Amino acid sequence: MVFFRLKSEVRNFFAPYIHVTEYKILFPYTLENQIVAQEHWSENGVCIPVSKGIWLVTDSLPLSVTDLFIGHSAGDIMCFCHYYPNWIIPHRPSAFASLGLLPTKEQFTWLRSLFTNAKIHKVFDGAISGRVADCKVATW
Repeated sequence: MVFFRLKSEVRNFFAPYIHVTEYKILFPYTLENQIVAQEHWSENGVCIPVSKGIWLVTDSLPLSVTDLFIGHSAGDIMCFCHYYPNWIIPHRPSAFASLGLLPTKEQFTWLRSLFTNAKIHKVFDGAISGRVADCKVATW
């Protein structure tokens, strides 16, 4: 499985925010502290949810976060960190959020209001869904 080929520091950083089973990796998307959907990684591929929930990862207080990375897939964000691990070093005030396959303005607005001091970076893939999501988020 691709997940186990990621750098160990990436897997360790994200471990508290995922659930590993025998056959798949689950990324919980939450809304008002309730799990409303899950992204799945398995040998058969990736299933990205359409949800109003967000998969959110940070080990910093929201006010102290200086960099917020937004994507439409938790898997894409983890792969990004595999190639750019400097964003997940201990005590680096970064946050990572996956909005799912069809991001909404409400999700983006909520993140922007939560992380008021953060520079926003978009981490979308080159497939058509990623390019469309990238364009949508850029207009907000």
